[in-house]
Amino acid sequence: MTAFPVLTDGVIELRVLEASDAECLIAGQDDDVIRLLTGTRFSLAEAVEWIESVRECWTEGRHRRNFGIWASDKLIGGIDAHTGWTMVQGIEQGDANIAFWLAPRGRGFGYAPRAVRLVCQYLGGLEVARAIIRTRCGNDAANRVAERAGCTRLDAAGDELQRWSFLLAQPSRGAPEA
Repeated sequence: MTAFPVLTDGVIELRVLEASDAECLIAGQDDDVIRLLTGTRFSLAEAVEWIESVRECWTEGRHRRNFGIWASDKLIGGIDAHTGWTMVQGIEQGDANIAFWLAPRGRGFGYAPRAVRLVCQYLGGLEVARAIIRTRCGNDAANRVAERAGCTRLDAAGDELQRWSFLLAQPSRGAPEA
């Protein structure tokens, strides 16, 4: 059986979802998450299937690393690191694309920047040189997350996307801010 990593900063915990988390995953899908990320609301069967595919990526060593974001033992969101640079627009060799979402109950507490920093620390151990967050132009909340996580604004990656960079070779930034 594969041992999946658990990442924590003492406030949040990132861990790989299990099939038993499917109902919590569905409960966190509000209209914003659906509009910006999934395009559709998962059924229970689809959520279980997606979780199983994510776990399979881990066990088979594929380019995708997905974690659930947990606070106070509640699933409040998710974060994905994709190192398959040939598969993602605006990503180069040595980069990882970072995507994240938060359920309404997890927004406004600084959890997303913490999750980004934890994933970036994890990626530094995988010989990834740079994490890239691609946000939709006008998505002020996602842009604030990138800024608060310590990312630097780059150029636009197409007509609707803004790119943010976190260099993983940088010295440790210390404990995440609240």
